[in-house]
Amino acid sequence: MNTTVKTVVLPATRREVPASLAEFSVSSLKQMQGMDGVVVNANVRHASRKGVVGMILNDGFGGGTKFRGNDREVQQEWDAAMTDSGPFAATETYDYEDSDGNRFSGTFHESLALEIAPEWLVSEYEQAKALNRYFKKGETPVQTKSQRAEGGVEFFRYRTKDVAKITAAQVAAKEAQFSYWTADGWVEVNADFLTP
Repeated sequence: MNTTVKTVVLPATRREVPASLAEFSVSSLKQMQGMDGVVVNANVRHASRKGVVGMILNDGFGGGTKFRGNDREVQQEWDAAMTDSGPFAATETYDYEDSDGNRFSGTFHESLALEIAPEWLVSEYEQAKALNRYFKKGETPVQTKSQRAEGGVEFFRYRTKDVAKITAAQVAAKEAQFSYWTADGWVEVNADFLTP
């Protein structure tokens, strides 16, 4: 297992992911409530390929969210990107005895590909879409340092794009360390020096 995995930060959710995963992105998403979960149908693109290369699917019956490539080559590329995901993989140690008294122990290595990676790509798409919708309406999504520490997806918005007004309001609210969204991503602000 490679423990030195090159990582990048997804722009909207600011989630650190393997660079190989960031090559894939959701381009459209349909969701609805299923019998035991949410039905997900998302088209996926790849940075070095044209068009849709696969889909992220969940049938809404309590099973996992999976990636399915449009062809064998794409599926192999996805699988290879996820197979050795270093610290992003789940490792579980097992030690048990069966009914015949045979002892089994070892380590089970589960790659990122099973459910986590597809869900991260869907979350990134949903977050970016919401942020850009507000930004296009002339509002500025803002996320405080404490909101980011609690999970990174909560934000509130100002009905202005005037950064000076936003900064003044944040300082008055005693949340002088914050980020605001632009069309290019999050911009970090530390205005602690303005706090009385």
